[in-house]
Amino acid sequence: MLPPGWKYIHTGAIQIVMCVNKGNIKKGQHMQYMGCLMILRRLAKSPGINKRIHPHLFRHSRASSGGYGSRI
Repeated sequence: MLPPGWKYIHTGAIQIVMCVNKGNIKKGQHMQYMGCLMILRRLAKSPGINKRIHPHLFRHSRASSGGYGSRI
């Protein structure tokens, strides 16, 4: 769930809502890396994104957009 006010700060951002509490994931458990990877790859296929997508990519892109170098 997004924090209150998120949509006002990030105007024009693409919002994706995912319900990931399916399958073997029990309520309150963390999502495993492979589950996240599979969801991201499936979502990337639909709009035709040909770039290699993985969860750690978001960490790098967030650091880059924040003005930090690639070695954090």
